[in-house]
Amino acid sequence: MLSLAGLPNIIPDKKTLMDRVYNLAYQFVDDDEEPYANTPYTAINKVTGEEFKGNTDKDGWSERFQSNSEDDIEVVLKLDWQSDNERSK
Repeated sequence: MLSLAGLPNIIPDKKTLMDRVYNLAYQFVDDDEEPYANTPYTAINKVTGEEFKGNTDKDGWSERFQSNSEDDIEVVLKLDWQSDNERSK
């Protein structure tokens, strides 16, 4: 589990190869294991450059990303406190 002070923990679902398609989803939870439910995020496929926008579900899960190769997906949550910090600069 990855965590930095004040940032969500990221729990990746298992990467699986089924019918030559890789599947990966992420769950975002806080230090108390509470999910970041209905939170906007941006995901970028670092290999192809594709960008996806969405919201986590009620359990803090991102959508499931699928690819024909084992790509590197970076997911960034848009948290309210980040917007507040940006406005104060």
